[in-house]
Amino acid sequence: MLKNNIEKYIDILESLPKNELKSPDGSEISDVGEIHRIYFGDESELSKEEKKHRQITDKNEKKKLVFLSNLTNDEFYLLYNAFDLGKSYYAGKDSLESDIRAFGGEEKLIQENLEVIKNRFTKETGIDQLTGKIDRLVIDSLNGYIERFM
Repeated sequence: MLKNNIEKYIDILESLPKNELKSPDGSEISDVGEIHRIYFGDESELSKEEKKHRQITDKNEKKKLVFLSNLTNDEFYLLYNAFDLGKSYYAGKDSLESDIRAFGGEEKLIQENLEVIKNRFTKETGIDQLTGKIDRLVIDSLNGYIERFM
């Protein structure tokens, strides 16, 4: 079931429309005030491109939220655990291998990490954290979990 949920979430993330908003000179918008204005400002003051960007972003977020919210608590925590351990796999393979040895094996590390996550935040908070990550990071981390642990 976990692998199925991972693969479904990866499919959702990969199928979302790309949504890169550029400034008139073609550069990426990075000014915090400008980003805030686009996402949270008065829609009547947005350009046509900015409105389209906001609509695509909202639709993309809704698709992610619907999938994650429909998971049971246990299914969500397992998915988040896979993301967390997969991220560790890509960020520091040596450190992850050391943790696996220190915990006495993969299964013990997975269980201990899962308990830490369950005690750290609610499903709703976890959903906010996961959807707040860059989609490519989530995809790569989940693929890393599949590669290393499945």
